Amino acid sequence: MALPDHIASHALLIPFPFQGHVNPFLLLSAHLALRGSIVTFLHTQPSSQTLLHSRIEPAISSLFQNRELPLHFVTLPQVMPADSTTLAEGPRSRSVLEISDNLAKQQGMIEDLIHRSKSTASPISCIVYDSFLTWTSDIGKKHGLPRVCFWTSSATILYMTSLAATGKCKLGDPWPNTLDLPVHSDLSSLHHDIFSSFSSEISPQRVKSIIRRGLDIQDNACILVNSFRELEGWILEVIPLDVPIKFVGPLQLLIELADKDRSTQTTPRDNLLKEADDCLQWLDKQASSSVVYISFGSAVSLAPAELIQLALGIEASEQPFLWVILTNSNGENTYLLPEGFRERNQQRGLIISWAPQLQVLSHPAVGVFLTHCGWNS
Repeated sequence: MALPDHIASHALLIPFPFQGHVNPFLLLSAHLALRGSIVTFLHTQPSSQTLLHSRIEPAISSLFQNRELPLHFVTLPQVMPADSTTLAEGPRSRSVLEISDNLAKQQGMIEDLIHRSKSTASPISCIVYDSFLTWTSDIGKKHGLPRVCFWTSSATILYMTSLAATGKCKLGDPWPNTLDLPVHSDLSSLHHDIFSSFSSEISPQRVKSIIRRGLDIQDNACILVNSFRELEGWILEVIPLDVPIKFVGPLQLLIELADKDRSTQTTPRDNLLKEADDCLQWLDKQASSSVVYISFGSAVSLAPAELIQLALGIEASEQPFLWVILTNSNGENTYLLPEGFRERNQQRGLIISWAPQLQVLSHPAVGVFLTHCGWNS
């Protein structure tokens, strides 16, 4: 993974506080540290309550042959709304823009951290930030620090965002068939459908967010994308950006999946919410490729009618299932299942609040993954 020279000294990483964004930032931070960079990782209070430094830092170290890595965690005050006390609840109740703006209120603390680092042997030399956090531009300019955008989604989404921000395509209208998509002919119609739905099925709030991100990414030393050239290299041929783009993924596949001694907990954990490790023991008892694993991430909320139909469909399949249904701060499920569903299916299904997802997906008992298709799922 070739990275710009200015990251080599001391990188300040600022992720957006959604689990699908924090996860790749954690992995990126480990790989930067492995290559000799000092890494300061900023995270918010709701995340820190379950981040468990004492477990993650040794776990990351064990991944890289038990080397002690220069990776430091710094906690920022809570940025989620007061009525949303867990990472799982926040995204559903507030917009991405509001959470980003709330996080921007901690700019003074971040600047103080940068200022204090200047008196050390290794002052912060660059900011690696999530694309949602456009306000980091002010910090970079004020302190003379180059910014590197870590785009945690696909390069295709980066391309669509850049088209919208540069005015080549208008959000809110179907995009034309004349878009130049240098992909395999069998995929061209599919790509056009994806691009059209990206534009036409969009809220005003998201339009504002996309434009803001698209304009900001042009003011970077480079853009890191959690993807790889063999999958999305064609983006580099057509994207209307002058900023260097570097593929650094897929980071999640760099995790050691073989967990031969779960009791030692040396395998790096891939989520922030409290994990249900007992689900792995439950999977051990199931037949090979028999289990339907269901998880829609920390930010997707199903409508009640959708949930009922999904549950009834799972029950009708008569397949063993492992279903992640998030809980609120009181330990209550955020979804109301059909009456009697749990009782009828307790012998062949397990419902948990969260799972160690990489370990679950690599388990031989899992045959189907029902997902919201998050890029980092």
